[in-house]
Amino acid sequence: GGHVWLGHIAALTLRWQAEVLWLWQGKDLRPGGARRLQRDDVRVIAASNRELARSVQKGSFRKDLYFRLNVLTLFVPPLRDRRDDIAALAMAFFDEYRRESGQRLANISPAALQKLCSHDWPGNVRELKNTLQRAVLMAPGPSLQACDIERNGNPVQAQAQADDANS
Repeated sequence: GGHVWLGHIAALTLRWQAEVLWLWQGKDLRPGGARRLQRDDVRVIAASNRELARSVQKGSFRKDLYFRLNVLTLFVPPLRDRRDDIAALAMAFFDEYRRESGQRLANISPAALQKLCSHDWPGNVRELKNTLQRAVLMAPGPSLQACDIERNGNPVQAQAQADDANS
């Protein structure tokens, strides 16, 4: 009665997809360190950055595994397509990393927030998290400024420089 998380399921080879399907259909698992198989009832949650139905059509993903997984599909658009979420996520990550690091930063300046909201975030939420973590750790304080977002080879700075070069 637990959960199994299969991240990046579409990256598995067809052979490993077959192994996952075999394991899932048999429901016999051997927990780490156990000497024998045990029957288990688990909920499988899988994630992919590719559209699995398209991968099935191309032949790079098993149809039987796709139908087994496709009970409930949630589509989460990339961060660049939901810019309204960036400020809330940035504030949450800022608070988290500020507490973890013990930094005494008071807030994120409006200019820093604007810089974060205008970035395309090709690395999605993970890139935003890393950017905020790096900025919080490196900011001299008392609040996070736009220039703090740009320090240390940050992707936001790289994109801004590329935009300037293309202008």
